[in-house]
Amino acid sequence: MLRIVQARDGGICRIKLAGGAISAVQAYAVAEGAQRYARSVIEATNRSNLQIRGIANEQAALIESLLAAGLGPSNAAGDDVRNLMLSPSAGIDRQMLFDTRDLARRILATLQGHARFHDLSAKFAVQLDGGEGLAMLEHPHDLWLSAIEREGERRLAFGLAGCPTDRPAGSVALEDGHALVVAVLELFLELADPDQTRMRHLLISVPAVEFLARLAERVSFEPVANWQRSLNSNVLHIGAHPQAQADHVYVGAVPPLGRLDSAMLRGAAQLAQEYGDATLRFTPWQSLLLPNIRSENATEVIRCLHQLGLLCEPDQALSRLIACTGSTGCGKGLADTKGDALQLAALLQGHAQASSVHLSGCSRSCAAAHVAPVTLLAASPGHYDLYFRDARQPGFGALHARNLTIEAVGALLDARSRSPLMLDYIRDGQEIYRNSFAIIRAEANLDRIPADLEKLAVRVIHACGMVDAIDGLQFSEGAGKAGREALAAGAPILCDARMVSEGVTRTRLPANNQVICTLRDDSVPELARELGNTRSAAALELWRPHLEGSVVVIGNAPTALFYLLEMLDAGAPKPALILGFPVGFVGAAESKAALAADSRGVPFVIMHGRLGGSAMAAAAVNALATEIE
Repeated sequence: MLRIVQARDGGICRIKLAGGAISAVQAYAVAEGAQRYARSVIEATNRSNLQIRGIANEQAALIESLLAAGLGPSNAAGDDVRNLMLSPSAGIDRQMLFDTRDLARRILATLQGHARFHDLSAKFAVQLDGGEGLAMLEHPHDLWLSAIEREGERRLAFGLAGCPTDRPAGSVALEDGHALVVAVLELFLELADPDQTRMRHLLISVPAVEFLARLAERVSFEPVANWQRSLNSNVLHIGAHPQAQADHVYVGAVPPLGRLDSAMLRGAAQLAQEYGDATLRFTPWQSLLLPNIRSENATEVIRCLHQLGLLCEPDQALSRLIACTGSTGCGKGLADTKGDALQLAALLQGHAQASSVHLSGCSRSCAAAHVAPVTLLAASPGHYDLYFRDARQPGFGALHARNLTIEAVGALLDARSRSPLMLDYIRDGQEIYRNSFAIIRAEANLDRIPADLEKLAVRVIHACGMVDAIDGLQFSEGAGKAGREALAAGAPILCDARMVSEGVTRTRLPANNQVICTLRDDSVPELARELGNTRSAAALELWRPHLEGSVVVIGNAPTALFYLLEMLDAGAPKPALILGFPVGFVGAAESKAALAADSRGVPFVIMHGRLGGSAMAAAAVNALATEIE
């Protein structure tokens, strides 16, 4: 903020916001400064900050007005290193594992107050993720920390030069989060050469294993096995969404292409004062939130935001477009990206195209720190190369076409949205899973599902393709914990059908667990005749040597579940967990109801009614086998 950067359209003043938050009074100061000393152009950035563009000669007066509003650093030398990203919904998110704001304040104070850290690059960045549903998980950071919960303990996983969706390097206790950040930054500064300004540069010459070994001498951390950060819907920053606080919502609004004028910002600040807590929060989606709005006022707030020119619905094409300054304000821009984006939005409005589109005036990709599903890279004025995101390809992804006009891009994207299978589809298996699970979490009501069964619920829904299946899921207290502990201890997995056993992913099993299905054993037909029961039921007799402490998975035959209950009544050893997913029109609902009514002291998970099957049963096992979703 203290250093005005020159651009083609005038000076740029970058205002770093602590956790993306700004008071209404401070927002008024920004709006007034932009109107008085610049061209009334204010941009929301992908770092949850603001910048004023088009500053003319009175740069010192602008800076003085912003400092008077309390928007400057606590130490002038620490201005450039205030690079800590939080979730925009920190402290109010229904899915958060802990409120990151106090820790964030400590980290920011340290960054500004310790002269050693002023040597960090202005681009060196840290992310602190509290497990919120609204979280940018695609922006790479030099150091990231992400809240996890293991066996009832909440900790901070961390990683280097990546994102919270990467495999973590380790975890620390919550109270050691600040010490970890200090230790990582100090070690980086000790090891890095002058030209190694980012963690990714250092890790080329100092392998991560060596860096972590040295880090362990400074701060205690533990390895993290079988955990992966869950993804959520990518539209939680738009519109009204319930908060953790009862009867309150936050309302998200998108300035067209990330740009506000002074009237927009002033109006949003007035709404925050009238209906919220007199604060605004800016997001890495180049948008803003009004937190702590009473639920009954949400409709009125959205109406007022619309009147200001802000976008509050994800189906508005303009809300899904990102564009850099382009040639009108940047000497490196090859096209008027802002103007072309407005033209493209008009072409796409009302059509089925739902992917976000990034228009970049050059290869530096200043407007987006992540790879968008669709990227348009300027080739010349009004012409772009079209890329589709592809995890197997570096940079923007797979090049689809070159030198397209905006009209051609609009027609192609519209056609692609109408017939996606003919033109493009997701080819990366892990991305398919991530997208599927994000959709499920956005659409399914998981409020009643305990944390230890949430991933199981998501995978079971994924297996059947029915979000409302969540309503039929019933479980005993501690069932998820019991199953995970049993599998971690090496418990065998007893399956009533081959389709169930084949559906268990062996690579997910934590202890090379034995997966047993006895249905095709040569002795089963004769056993069935002796018992006067089905082969599926008779096959359970062969489970007796393995039954104690096992994980039982029934995903086909109701008779198998009925017979298991008879065996337990007769004194058979108890398994650690029963996953009851028999399917069918005769006995399926009744067998599961019998288990739920009296589980014989065994933890259980069932799917009520006729619904069930091998895919759901195997999915339940796979979910319990590892924390990786």
